Amino acid sequence: MLVAAGILITYLLTHRSGNHQKTTTVVVTTTRTTTAAAPQRQSATLPDVSGQTEVTAVTALGGAGILASIVFVPASDPLGTVVQQAKPAGTTVPFHSHMQINISRGPKNNPLATVPNVIGNTLQKAVSTMNSVRLRLIYLKYPVTTRTQAGKVVQQTPLSGAQAPQNGQVVVYLGAFKKA
Repeated sequence: MLVAAGILITYLLTHRSGNHQKTTTVVVTTTRTTTAAAPQRQSATLPDVSGQTEVTAVTALGGAGILASIVFVPASDPLGTVVQQAKPAGTTVPFHSHMQINISRGPKNNPLATVPNVIGNTLQKAVSTMNSVRLRLIYLKYPVTTRTQAGKVVQQTPLSGAQAPQNGQVVVYLGAFKKA
């Protein structure tokens, strides 16, 4: 109900193991789904996400019906700042198409971690896997038509094997079942 009202939900998950404590930010948002009475969206208009934080940019793109493709690049901006988007704001693209956004690695040239593959995992397992290599996670719900994909990561960016700065955020799309 909160998401339908346009309210962004943010969770801070804290995990304590011995003397160490990790805090992970998990952002929950959904793209608007269609109903039988509403026509299926065919296109989406790109918002301007340059200069925004990764969380804000990914949420804005998701709300517009566009899937973010994350690439971390050297930049003097703070870690997680969008330094460039592939197409200009106002461009019309097919609904649920991917758009690359370049995210700053931070001015301190943070050490890199190899992004693990979390496709097919539950959210809890994906968070744990990302945290194990010092990465954080943002997730957005993505409509799926098979129940077996519901509650599981169906896409991720950057892809597994890519390099991301430690403490950087990986975006995953979590399957949300929707009848065809």
